[in-house]
Amino acid sequence: MKLNYEARLLERGKDVQKSRYLEFGPALVNTACLITFEFIYKRAVMWLVRIENHRTQEDFEASLSLKISLFQFFNCYLSSFCIAFWYRDFGELTKDLIFKLALKQLGLNVLEYSIHKCQAGRRIDKVQAHFKDLIANETDRYKKMSLEIQKAAEEQR
Repeated sequence: MKLNYEARLLERGKDVQKSRYLEFGPALVNTACLITFEFIYKRAVMWLVRIENHRTQEDFEASLSLKISLFQFFNCYLSSFCIAFWYRDFGELTKDLIFKLALKQLGLNVLEYSIHKCQAGRRIDKVQAHFKDLIANETDRYKKMSLEIQKAAEEQR
């Protein structure tokens, strides 16, 4: 009887450990959706503002900043509002806000870094392709100069 009880406790402990990993799932999915929709909303906002055909740059920028602010506010805080006032689960709200602040920042930093590296790599490749002949000639010239310096150094010995 005692072994059966201990076995059930061990099994329950494994279930608790599994559920600890699963409890962060909704916050991860929410953060991924938040980042995805942010990119979609930025494109939608730019399209909407361009269609409005503003007379001045000031009107264009004012409309753009208003729309971006509204879209980002609803994108970021609608789920938090639902968790806080609809479900009234402040533990889940805490997890959600931590994931939003930490993972969104970390994810966007990694994305920005990787985009920058890809663009820089493409720019370097483009410059190297454009100046391929010039680079090859300069490389040959430097090789010849280094050989001449080596020969002169050997002759002086």
